[in-house]
Amino acid sequence: MEIHLDRFASLLSDAEEGRGADDSGVSPYLLGNLLYPYLEGESIRLDSLDYDAFSLTDLDCLFTFIGEIEDVHSKTHSKSEKLWKSSPAARPLRAFC
Repeated sequence: MEIHLDRFASLLSDAEEGRGADDSGVSPYLLGNLLYPYLEGESIRLDSLDYDAFSLTDLDCLFTFIGEIEDVHSKTHSKSEKLWKSSPAARPLRAFC
């Protein structure tokens, strides 16, 4: 696979910025006390959670969100692997004098 720098730069500039997964439907309690601390490598004590602060449907939303994060990570990793293994393409004409 060849990388054409001008096309690559154009695609990067057109890419949307922002999060790849939307956490707006996920319980803020679960995000702040369970998921984000876990992602930071902290130990989560299940007896320290306030089980009245969330419901079973909140857990379903959290699991859906985690699935979306995994999907975004997988796609990003796949594309970065392709870039890493590819070689740059030479321009047909000199770009500078």
